[in-house]
Amino acid sequence: MNPHTVKYRPTVQGQGTSTDTSTSDPVVGWVVAVEGPVKGANYTLKWGINSVGRESNDCHVFLQDETISREAYASIFYDHMSNSFYLLPIQNPRLRMVVLTKHPRLDPDPQWKPLLEKIELQPFHMMKIGKTELMFVPFCGEDFKWEDL
Repeated sequence: MNPHTVKYRPTVQGQGTSTDTSTSDPVVGWVVAVEGPVKGANYTLKWGINSVGRESNDCHVFLQDETISREAYASIFYDHMSNSFYLLPIQNPRLRMVVLTKHPRLDPDPQWKPLLEKIELQPFHMMKIGKTELMFVPFCGEDFKWEDL
């Protein structure tokens, strides 16, 4: 790292994900399971990269869906510089299942589409992995970011 680079990461005491309460990274958003075996579950998104999959040790969004493999399928990245969220595919030729996305209000034809490249997530964007459908709900965005406090 450049000695003149300052690494800034705001902290909030006592905050953690539903699976890890030891971290002090602040919440930046959530994904909520709206269909599938974990319907109703919510997953806290933190600063930086949040992997999505079935392996509890490696994934921040830990889906207990037996129809998917244990490896991560995608990552949700919060970029504090642009105050934006991105959904990134994980390139793994062993994974046969594709992450599907749609946005019911923004897409003129809201059909499930394969995630082939990075996309910017908008509020209430949908993702599908196996039988699980997730809805993205941002906390940080146009009206709020931690640096403004």
